[in-house]
Amino acid sequence: MAAALLLGSGLAANVPADDRPQLADRYQEGLDQAWELADAGRLPCRPCTRVMGTAVSVMRNPAADRQARMEAVRAAEACYVQVAVLFIDRRLDAAERGETNCTSLIPGMAVHRSSLSESVEEIGQSRAEFDARI
Repeated sequence: MAAALLLGSGLAANVPADDRPQLADRYQEGLDQAWELADAGRLPCRPCTRVMGTAVSVMRNPAADRQARMEAVRAAEACYVQVAVLFIDRRLDAAERGETNCTSLIPGMAVHRSSLSESVEEIGQSRAEFDARI
């Protein structure tokens, strides 16, 4: 399935590094760190896990207002989808495109997805829908 996500996604779009989403302060530092790693072709799991943990905490807080909840979902989508697309794009650009380079992404994406997928569901989103966006 991961191979299908990577191979059929048309990720040769060359994501500009300046397309980084702007989020609420509580998420921005973690997203910035994840974006920098992904832009360098390095797996961004650790900072994305922090962003997702913050989003889950907000969603679990009964006092969180609608705006805070919407921002939590936006932050989760930014790390799970947008950062992953940037990571894949940079890794594919780092070497000749081809089957070997593409399949080398599968373990990294498996780690990214498995480390973040539970959080996606905890904030009330569908992992399948997030995966489809990648």
